[in-house]
Amino acid sequence: MNNSRRLVCLCGAPPILKISWTNDNSGRRFFGCRHYGSSFRNSCKFFDWYDPEFLTQANIVILGLLKKTNKQEEQLKCKWILKLILVWFGVPCSTDLGYSFCGLV
Repeated sequence: MNNSRRLVCLCGAPPILKISWTNDNSGRRFFGCRHYGSSFRNSCKFFDWYDPEFLTQANIVILGLLKKTNKQEEQLKCKWILKLILVWFGVPCSTDLGYSFCGLV
């Protein structure tokens, strides 16, 4: 895309820069209609890539990192839920130093 040209949606509004998270274009930026998905106004479905197409290897790396991050976030969420349950129900565990909540809190 030539960044020197001024973009205008088909509906007359300036488009906004968004990020694609599809498998084929993860992390690739594009211009899209600001009204897309909005009940305020019908979207004109304007679309124009901002970034050039990524190499296949870059796409594989981005998807792998995204998957790893999502997995870590899910594990952290599960750990916090377990902590809340243990604290809420007061389930202590015996240790050499006395009682604790199974070493979680």
